[in-house]
Amino acid sequence: MKNFKSISALLIGATLLVGCSNNAPVSKTVSTSCATELDGMKVAFTITAPSEDAEIDSMTCEFEMPYSTIRDLSGVAGAELTDEDVKLAVKQNESVYKEAIGSMLNVEADSIKSEMTEESLKLSIELEDFSKILEVAELPEDTKLVYKDLVEGFETQEGLTCE
Repeated sequence: MKNFKSISALLIGATLLVGCSNNAPVSKTVSTSCATELDGMKVAFTITAPSEDAEIDSMTCEFEMPYSTIRDLSGVAGAELTDEDVKLAVKQNESVYKEAIGSMLNVEADSIKSEMTEESLKLSIELEDFSKILEVAELPEDTKLVYKDLVEGFETQEGLTCE
């Protein structure tokens, strides 16, 4: 749960820095990816908009949770769980991870794509409804998430690297 609170805080912090702006019509689509690591879990955001001055039209959130991190966060001594035990437990509880992140971001768990690799569980979410982010950040629902403001907000977050 600590990881989910950290992710929420990161999203809230970036959202709080977002202001209102006029949407100037420009035809070039823009996209930026920002990534960080929280307690051993990799989190990446890809933000897309029709132009730098336009509202964002989508955000992809990707979470990569190494099995070693899941084992460490489980509170069970490492010697008691083999790598195969952890992988089996993650496979059996994959829906729990999807539901937890889905409820945090206000998306249906079924819409979250998941992939189990040899080293980690990867979850990917396409966000097009930003109402939950605005709600958690206690911003008015008519707040405009303008691309350049959101990217600037992400770039000022400590530990977050944007390209």
